[in-house]
Amino acid sequence: MKYLFFVLTVLAAAQLPSGAPAAEPPAPAAAALPPVIPPHEPRPEPEKEWTIMVFMNGNNNLANFVRKDIREMEEDGPPEEVNILVQAGRAASSGPGSGPYPHPDWNDPSFLGRGSFGGGTDFNKNAEEWTGVRRYLIKQNGVFGEYSQLKGILSDVDMGDYRQVAAFGLWAKKNFPARHYMLMIWNHGSGWKNKPVPAGRLRNISHDDGTGSEITVDELGLALRGMGGADIYASDACLMQMAEVVHALKGAAQIAIGSEENEPADGWPYDLFLQKLHGLPVPRTAEAVAAAAVSAYEGAYAVTGKAATLSALRIYGIEELRGLLDDWVGLAMNEDPQVLASARTAADGFAGADSRDLIGFIEAVGALEVSAPLKEAGRRLTAHFQNKMLLANGASGAHLGRAHGLGIYLPLSGYAPNYEQLDWAKRSRWPEFLHWFNAAKGL
Repeated sequence: MKYLFFVLTVLAAAQLPSGAPAAEPPAPAAAALPPVIPPHEPRPEPEKEWTIMVFMNGNNNLANFVRKDIREMEEDGPPEEVNILVQAGRAASSGPGSGPYPHPDWNDPSFLGRGSFGGGTDFNKNAEEWTGVRRYLIKQNGVFGEYSQLKGILSDVDMGDYRQVAAFGLWAKKNFPARHYMLMIWNHGSGWKNKPVPAGRLRNISHDDGTGSEITVDELGLALRGMGGADIYASDACLMQMAEVVHALKGAAQIAIGSEENEPADGWPYDLFLQKLHGLPVPRTAEAVAAAAVSAYEGAYAVTGKAATLSALRIYGIEELRGLLDDWVGLAMNEDPQVLASARTAADGFAGADSRDLIGFIEAVGALEVSAPLKEAGRRLTAHFQNKMLLANGASGAHLGRAHGLGIYLPLSGYAPNYEQLDWAKRSRWPEFLHWFNAAKGL
């Protein structure tokens, strides 16, 4: 074999033109390099049952609550089959009584609801001081920054931009795939109603004081669609469980969890929620997870008597609810608005969004001397909500038995013209009803 190779080599050389250099042997093929993953991008994990994503905007006067709530998550940690990812923004520390949007209950002695920062825990001790925006994978039981795994430090992130929510969701889905997804936005909330900001822009949740931006109701739907949707959307924020908000989420999530009322400053009891999540049988359905969240929240505040609400709603029913409400509006505008006025004050109301409990209002109207068709339209609407939409409802304190799980814009006086920017307002007859109602003298 060696001899044959030698002969072939000589013959090949003999065929070269005189003085021509011998050909260089071909270079070996370059070895395929593994894909480069930046240090802040984890390699994709094996698929789990759930990935829960918490968009935690502390770029405002809630900065210190970021660490408190992450500590609550770490107490028991997630079940083995569940990922919890947090994108946390944190400004320089300030109290909830400061800033452009102080919490309305700050001077209330029972403000914190469950006790001083979760039962007296000094969450400043052993906690890493940092500002900016970070991503964490929550791990069980430890000092924040040591047990929860740092997955990225981000720069120039506007936590009031809905596109950042979508980007976080896409990152979490890519790197921590699961069969089910839950997205939560953690921050201030104002229902549909805009805060006093320039140009009349509707700004409703996730206030970033550094950039001055916030996410509108209709942008919530865009954020969820931009990340490919989720099984559950939840607001750990005030006043967000309104018809106008749920309508914006249709087609983007299956279940909406939120509060009709201002939340106590302690917000969601993440420790209790995760304890209930541990106790759910596998597989954990979306409805079971949502019901566990409501049960944990109700249980946390019921023992204190604090006025608190949280409900879980099936979003697919909102379009039919809108149609039934349109039918009701057509009949209601044949009545005397002075008669209906008492129902408006009888329905449970929620400060900050000029909202009232929708079912409470419809039932209060039905108890008045109004036409039989209007009463029947109210019964159909109520039955649809209770049988098709309402998954779980928790209310405590002054709202016990009065908050049914869904608010709607129903001001005691006046009308905000920018309400009509909402997709809900463009598609429903509710603005027509409000104009009719408010035009009556003395209302």
